This record gives sequence, C-alpha cells and structure tokens, in this order.
Amino acid sequence: MSTNTLHQGAERQRFPTDLTSLPHWCVWKRDSRGNKIPLSPGGGVFRSNDPSTFASFDQVASHDLIGFVLSDQNGFTGVDLDDCIDEKGKLREWAVLIVARLSNVAYGEISPSGQGIKFITRASKPAGAKCKRIFDGKQAVECYDHARFWTMTGNVYAGCREIGDGQAAIDWLCDEYLSPPKPKPAQAPMPADTAGAFGRCSAYVAKMEAAIEGQRGSDALFRVACECFRFGLSVDDATALIRNEYNHRCEPPWSDSEIAHKVDNALKEVTAKGQFGIRLVDTREQPSGVDLSGILSPDKEPSPQGAAAEAMPKRRATTSASSILDEYLDELERSEGDVLYSVGDCFGEFELGPGLITLLGAPPGTGKTALAMQMVFNALAVQPDLTAVVANAESSFKMLLRRELCRRTDIHPRKLRFGDLSEYDKRLIADVRDDLRACTDRIAVMAPPFTVAGLRDIAEQNEPGLLLVDYLQKFAPPGDPRAGVNEVVGQLRHMAADGWAVLALSATTRSQAKGGAGHDSQKLSLSSFKESGELEFNADAAYLLREGETKESLREITLDCVKNRNGETGPVDLLFTMNRMLFSGRVQPIESLAEYDNDPFAEVASA
Repeated sequence: MSTNTLHQGAERQRFPTDLTSLPHWCVWKRDSRGNKIPLSPGGGVFRSNDPSTFASFDQVASHDLIGFVLSDQNGFTGVDLDDCIDEKGKLREWAVLIVARLSNVAYGEISPSGQGIKFITRASKPAGAKCKRIFDGKQAVECYDHARFWTMTGNVYAGCREIGDGQAAIDWLCDEYLSPPKPKPAQAPMPADTAGAFGRCSAYVAKMEAAIEGQRGSDALFRVACECFRFGLSVDDATALIRNEYNHRCEPPWSDSEIAHKVDNALKEVTAKGQFGIRLVDTREQPSGVDLSGILSPDKEPSPQGAAAEAMPKRRATTSASSILDEYLDELERSEGDVLYSVGDCFGEFELGPGLITLLGAPPGTGKTALAMQMVFNALAVQPDLTAVVANAESSFKMLLRRELCRRTDIHPRKLRFGDLSEYDKRLIADVRDDLRACTDRIAVMAPPFTVAGLRDIAEQNEPGLLLVDYLQKFAPPGDPRAGVNEVVGQLRHMAADGWAVLALSATTRSQAKGGAGHDSQKLSLSSFKESGELEFNADAAYLLREGETKESLREITLDCVKNRNGETGPVDLLFTMNRMLFSGRVQPIESLAEYDNDPFAEVASA
C-alpha cells in the first residue's frame, strides 16, 4: 500500500469539503529516526497552536505528504487507532466497536503505515479525558481536539467519507477508554473474626505505626503489606485490610494504585523469603513494644501444608521462552524497535528514550542542568508529540527559562536577569517567543515538595513522556541517605517500566583534586555517583561530565558514557559557552581558538 498518495486536482474529492474549505493544512516529512515532522509549505516553521503557520488546501495539494491540523478554532476531533489492522487485513477485536461507533459520523482513512485508521469528526473531547490508551505493543487508541496535525492519505476506509456530529461517539469513547482511573467504592470493613487469620492480622496491624510522609512512610506501608502475607492473607484481603483499616491513619492517605503497588512488592518479598503464613505457625517474631498476647497464638498449629499453604496465591514462576521469541519476531516483522529521542547531534547517540533510566553526573558548577535542559528543549522541538515533566528541586523554572532565552537569543544572562534590555533585545525575544511556547506548552513543572510521593503523583496524573529529575538525591526522604536514594530509584524504575524516559541528574562524590580535597572530574567513575549502589545498578545508561581547559567564557567539557546496557561507551567532546548556556560540538582544542571577549554582546546590545 502506497504511503505517498498524490493529493491534487481531481483527487480533491477524496477529502470532505468540511476540511478542504479550511486553511488548516500543513505538509510533513520524516526525520532520520522515522518521526513525522510537520512543516509549512516551502519548509517554513510550523506550530500546531499557531494558525498563522497553517496553509490552505490549495497550498499543500501538490505535496505528497500532507496533514490536517486539529485546532480549537475548527471544532474537529481526531481519533487514531494505531496498529488496529492485523497481518490478514482484519480489524483487531478491540477496534471493532470503536469503528462501529464512528463509521457513520466521521471521515476515516488508512494511516500512512497501512496498519491504522484515522478518523475526524465534529466534536470536542470531554474535560479531563486522557489522550492515549495502549492495549498491546503499538496497539493504541488516541484522541485529540487541538494542537495536533493529522497525516492525510486520501485512502478512505470502508466508505467513511462524510463528517457528521460525532459528539455522542466521542463522549462514549472517552468514557470507555480514556477516562482517568475511577476510585474504587469503599468496602465495608471485614468481620473482626479474631479466631481467623484476618482478625489476628487486623489486630496486629492496629498496633503498627502509621505511614507519615517525610518519616519514611513508604517503608511503613510496605511493612504492613508484608505482615498481611505473613498472616497468609490473599491479595484481595490484604488490600482490603490496608484500605479500610489502616489507610485512614496515614498522612496523607495512600491511593488505591499506590496500595496495589506496595501489596504486589510485599507479596514478592515475603514469598521470596519463604515467609508466607509464617505468623500462623511462628509466634517468635513480634514488632518491638507490641503486646500480641491472644493475637498470634492459633488454636492449633497448622502444618506447613495446611491452611496457610493453601491460601498462598498461585503465581507463575516462569514464562515460555518461545512465546517471548514469537513476540520479538513479530515486532521485528513490523519493523518495531527501541526509540531514542533526538537531543542534539553534538551529543552523539545519547541513550534517552521510553523505558530507560539515564543518569547524568557531574561536580557542582559543571553545567549539568544547562546541558539537561538543552537536551529537553531539543527533544521537544524535534518530536512534536513528546511531552515532558521537569522536576527541579534546586532552580525555579523561571531561572531555567532565562537560561533558555540566553541560549536562543545570545542576550547576556545578566541583562535577562535584571531586565536591562534594549529594543533590539526585545525584538530578539519576540522572534523566539512562539518557538519557545511551542515547547513550554508540552512541559509540566513539578511543584514542591520534592518527594518520592510527588514522583508517584506525576506518574498517576500524566501520560508517560520525558521526565527530568534534578537532582535525584534531593528527592530522597530523610534518614539513611543510601536507603533514601534507593527508594527514589525504585520509583523511577517503576515509571520507566510504564514508558517514561527518565533523565536523572546526580551529585558525585568528592575526589582528590590538585589543591587538596575537592572535585576532580577527571577521576570520576561509575562508582562516583553519590549514594551509588542501586543507582548505578538500575541505570540503563550513565554519563559523567569531565571538565577540561577554560578560556574566558569557554570551557572544554567531555560527555563520557561510562555505562550503556544497549551499546558502546566512550567520550564525546563538547564546548560549553558559559555566558550563553550553550553546549556545542568541539573539534579543536580550546587553546587554538581566537581570543574570546568576556562580553561579546555589548556592541549588539547598544545598537
């Protein structure tokens, strides 16, 4: 099936006049990684939230690759069914009902890949509806009503040529597939049968400490969940006990998803140590300071093969290697593979993509935050569907924006800080404002407090995207530093498993510098990440910044990959222009560069 259908002249009838009559069109191309990049005709800048960059249908009709822009100004909603057509050309089961609901009220066509269907109807998304739900692999349903461009092939699906009123269909779709998780109804407390395992566990848990944020509350909840399984409870009973009898004492109370996550981890922990049901047969382990008389002593001692063993949840301990092989071969047949976000050519093939935890470490003042933010903005500029969350515990986002404006405009950072701007400076800012907003429209900024619970909230309230954590030691709860960092890394690993691309900045340990104790970046290694251990073990890739010579406002920097689970390690030479907050490629030593003015902007600023 051709992906380059010609859309001109006599083929205008392939598209509804509802669409061709509007000046809401663009063209597009694929970059080196296969991403679809929207453009204005002639290659100009395109912004999905700026109608001045849109084009009429006549302006794009001669192009092979064209798109329609879903905008809040045209009242259309698009539904994209990714990979909904199987290898035999039939609809997958999950897509059948969706297609049936939309077929009479929407224009539909086969997507460029030949494996999906895109619909456009007249409707708006209900408030609060999510944008995407993934079913399996690349199989997913997406729904947008603004700030998105829709690739258009003219390859009409099953006679779906006309656009009607699709509000009822979109309302149904969002309620069925794209609604935020609904809270489970409260369950009545279980009967306090002190002769049974549930009653004894309930009495035991009532004596345990509550989970308080900032006081290692996550560990307290985990201990309670473990005790539930040491009393031989089922997953459902453990969850009900925590939700109904323990959670009201916690500050703040835990969400159902957080409880489920802790219950799952506790079950793995207890079963791995052979402790399931141990409280029913062993009364020696008791929490410090807790009077358990009459709670732990059973009427009779069951055998290891008794009630506790029978109550133990059955879990598959293995998976068929051949089923994994078949799934992998199917992915290769569909030309699917890992995704790495493009963060700038000067950084080489930087390991940052969905499912990966990428560490970036450096001594203070090396520029790791500036480098990370440059990567984030570069990634957003190249991948128009990417979203990001910036969790910076050290700098306000306003300060980060100041640095980004400096990088984009060449205006001296001091002038931006104090607002000492000439008319020329203001014109420079006006020139980059729209491009900058196109990125910030897709950035969410984490609000304090900067805690593990806050990271969990981000995971629950946002679709997976790019997460920048700066820096991760700041998110650790008080107490044992290494245990705290391990807890942060554990949460980041869960987020990566859900599809987040995690870029985590890290402090490094001090090493012996020339003048005594201090930071010598040349001596840093993988074990130099502060509170190393789980940190380096869980990272998929790890980078260190090493400082070289400094000349005026220029500094040699080496971006050194010291761990890469998926490829090669090694250095990339960079040049850091400090008064522009700009990293670029370095092809020659700094000594060979011409003398550099400390304030190269002075002449321009006075113009």
